[in-house]
Amino acid sequence: MEAFAASAARFPDRVAVMCGTRSVTYADLDRWSDRLAADLAGSTEANGRPIGILLERSVEMVVAALAVLKAGAFFLPLDPTAPMTRNAVILEDAAPPVVVTSRSLASRLPEGLSCCLVEESEDDRDAPAFVPGTLAPDDRAYIIFTSGTTGRPKGVEVSHRNVLRLFSTTLPLFEFTEDDVWTVFHSFAFDFSVWEIWGALLHGGCAVVVPDEVAKDPVSFRQLLDERKVTILSQTPSAFQQLLAEDSRHGGHVPLRLVVFGGEALRFAELEPWTDKYGTAVPALVNMYGITETTVHTSYHHVTTADVARSESVIGRPLPDLDMFLVDQNLRHVRPGETGEIVVVGPGVSLGYRGLPELTAQRFVTLEDYNGDPVRGYRSGDLARMRPDGLLVFCGRADSQVKIRGFRIELDEVETALMRHPVIRQAAASVRESRDGSSMLVAHVVPRADAVPDIGILREFLAELLPHYMIPSVVGVLDELPLTGNGKLDRAALPEVARPSSPPSTTGTGTPRSGNEAVLCELFAEALERDAFGPDDDFFAWGGHSLLAIALQRRVRTAFQDQKYPSLPLSQLYRTPSPAGIAQWLEQSHTEPEPLPTWREGETLPLFRQQSDKLIRHVLDPDDLTDHCAMGWRVEGEVDTDVLARAVSHVHDRHEALRARYRLESEAVVEPADTPAPDVVLLQAATEDAAHTALREAMGRPFDLEQGEIWRVVLVTVGAGRAHLLSVVVHHIASDGWSEPILAADLSAVYEALRVGGRPEGPPAPGLRQMAEVQLAPRDSGVWEEQCTHWKSELAEIPSLDFPYPASGGLSSAPRCQRSSLPEYLMQRVEEQARRHGTTPFTVLLTAYGRALSELTGASDFGVGTPVALRGDIRVESAVSCLIDVLCIRMRFSTEVPEIDDLRRVAGTVRRAFAAQDVPFSEVVQLANPPRGTRPPLFQNMFALQNNAIPDLHLAGARTEFFRPLPFGLPTELVTEVRPEAGGGAELSVSYRPDRVDGAFARALGNAFVAHIEKLTSS
Repeated sequence: MEAFAASAARFPDRVAVMCGTRSVTYADLDRWSDRLAADLAGSTEANGRPIGILLERSVEMVVAALAVLKAGAFFLPLDPTAPMTRNAVILEDAAPPVVVTSRSLASRLPEGLSCCLVEESEDDRDAPAFVPGTLAPDDRAYIIFTSGTTGRPKGVEVSHRNVLRLFSTTLPLFEFTEDDVWTVFHSFAFDFSVWEIWGALLHGGCAVVVPDEVAKDPVSFRQLLDERKVTILSQTPSAFQQLLAEDSRHGGHVPLRLVVFGGEALRFAELEPWTDKYGTAVPALVNMYGITETTVHTSYHHVTTADVARSESVIGRPLPDLDMFLVDQNLRHVRPGETGEIVVVGPGVSLGYRGLPELTAQRFVTLEDYNGDPVRGYRSGDLARMRPDGLLVFCGRADSQVKIRGFRIELDEVETALMRHPVIRQAAASVRESRDGSSMLVAHVVPRADAVPDIGILREFLAELLPHYMIPSVVGVLDELPLTGNGKLDRAALPEVARPSSPPSTTGTGTPRSGNEAVLCELFAEALERDAFGPDDDFFAWGGHSLLAIALQRRVRTAFQDQKYPSLPLSQLYRTPSPAGIAQWLEQSHTEPEPLPTWREGETLPLFRQQSDKLIRHVLDPDDLTDHCAMGWRVEGEVDTDVLARAVSHVHDRHEALRARYRLESEAVVEPADTPAPDVVLLQAATEDAAHTALREAMGRPFDLEQGEIWRVVLVTVGAGRAHLLSVVVHHIASDGWSEPILAADLSAVYEALRVGGRPEGPPAPGLRQMAEVQLAPRDSGVWEEQCTHWKSELAEIPSLDFPYPASGGLSSAPRCQRSSLPEYLMQRVEEQARRHGTTPFTVLLTAYGRALSELTGASDFGVGTPVALRGDIRVESAVSCLIDVLCIRMRFSTEVPEIDDLRRVAGTVRRAFAAQDVPFSEVVQLANPPRGTRPPLFQNMFALQNNAIPDLHLAGARTEFFRPLPFGLPTELVTEVRPEAGGGAELSVSYRPDRVDGAFARALGNAFVAHIEKLTSS
């Protein structure tokens, strides 16, 4: 309290706390908290006792915390969104004499518990001044209840000394000042809020309390950061990903100087889009490991660009006044480099658990320091190891406690709640990785004899006992739980729980009743990674959680933003969490209804092969730019932009694939439509470098395949207007390398015709139905079985290929590309060698490429992917569409075999692969059944000879030169392409994902490839 009083005396007129449109100065905060403290001291014996605080995120919340401390008590924060039964358990254990609350929340407290209404202290302006009592440093400041191993939450008691030293030891590290603006983003019942509130108030800064609805809406939250000029932001990594995704849509920078991560393990690679934009200096990014029992934060690590390239979760070094020992199960120090349990020692270690002396003795232990002297420490249950540079790396949990989205969860508490249900005999909870890489809470239950648990009812039962973040996303039913040899639960042996791909509707019909319902059912299914979703199905009952809710909110906003519907608030999703409920809200809120387009029965057509895979990738991550296929031209001369726009519209109407809608129903389908042609995006730039930057930014926006946004055209005028950069970017689902020259030729012909006042002519382009008919052509069952047998045998137990160099970037980063030239003489030698051996230039180049990979990686057996065009039928020869698939070529090499023998063997392998190309790659994967993991199956690299015609664009009155923009994404970890050029040589490009392939390796591969071409073609 003395530290706060010093701030109030020094900065009486500065704003201390803000929330929404309300704010209070330090002087006002001091007086208001005095009045409330007087009420508390006068109504009960508060000194040395806990006082509960049940308030929404608000200015009053901070006033109440301050008042409780002034009254000589310590505060007990309660979460108003938690189930009443959980708060009742906490109140029973803590036994506060009174709870500070509001009129609207008082009814959520157990009967008979004394309340103090915060509104009354605000109104009592004439109350006499209150003189706070004397507090000792070791008096309790607060008690926070965390998940408990016994199935019951446990209260951690933290002293004033614990909190004061947290800021005295971090002040030299982060240089807090009165000019800092802190967000209070987290729940008051989460100890991160202690850092956020008192970090501001003890240094004269401003604490901006983030309203719940703003905290859950990245658009509004980023706006708040800008408007309030926030300088210090604290985030769990999961929450920061939502902000990062929103920030990437803005060119400007938020005014932060410091971002502190905590609450869960940080995956550094996910920060790459942020560091690409901001760097790591301003704002500084700091990863802080901490535990409630050790007063919020324990260690710190300033994130560097090099960290973003690594897969380790570095938690750094202990705070200056703490130490972190790594010990074995007997509390003996492990050797450097070995993994051990973290024991935190020093003045941050809290007082212990309220009313639980045995548990306190188990977790708050005495052990020897490095000098052999006894010290008190907290046994965290977290594992770490120390790198040679002295930095600690987080290695997971040693017990059943986990963190999901920043919330600490004891699996035992979840299991205890499950077994309280009358039909459940046993239960086990575990954490699994979902398809998006995030952590997901999963439960397995064993029912009592002859009982059949209703999972929906079970989830409703849990909602009465547990907060939302502790309710499992999916629940599986087992006959028995797996056990280890000594009779303990074997969590590792718990089977995967498959989410139902088509959940039954909980009420009503499973068929959408309107166009809006149908769209929303698709959006809900996409967000929950399901094949289908009923209009009356409950989002949260089928695995939805807060972060998925935010993702779904973004999808709904995007889908309906152009139809004059209001923007969906997240709160509405919680009130009516079904497609039907949201559809009803949209209709009732729609002031200017517009008719939805209708289509004739049976017009949707199935998608095939790679198109289906590309749609699924888009649905799972609409922001993924892997399938952006871009062409570019430098233009010198006049461009008639009106004529260009009309030419784009004509080409759009001509090619059905460009104006269709692609969506995921029970299968991947395409719907022929008459979607509007894209506008030509017209931009200006002072220099060509600036023009390239503007061009890439405009091309790099995601497409909306479901709404028929498939392609776009961008024209950037440089300087005075005679020089331009023109680009056409098409989603790969509707285009391929074969399509590029067709599209360029069509644009050229139409532009020329329209420019002279003529009418574009030419035969109609192949339609979607024709392409479907070609791909649905009857197949010979005997040939099909033969091809399937080939793939099953050829790719059995194919090893994955590991690249030996360390990574230098993150998975989310744009791919890197290194380009060089293959001289004309070398390409001529390739063709001559191919003729000599009765094979193709592709096979010669593939052999040299495979030899180079084998030499650099030391691998003698691996797969190489290569694209194959599906253009054998003349009906689709002139189609703009994605008519390709992928083949896996298995490469086997031996250093004892001459390269010319390698060429003969590879030629045979290639022939057999192309002979079996009728089997789609997705089915080949199923036949080969490789081990599944985070890396692409069967092959981790691709090689292609891109010998399609160069897409020449002719604009009458101007000179054009084609260029290939850098790729926006890659289908695998490494892609090597050879593109023949008009002069007889070729361009060699080695594109790579920096998290898997280092730039040095890419350079070495390019050089080795050229060397092996020389060697292979010289014999």
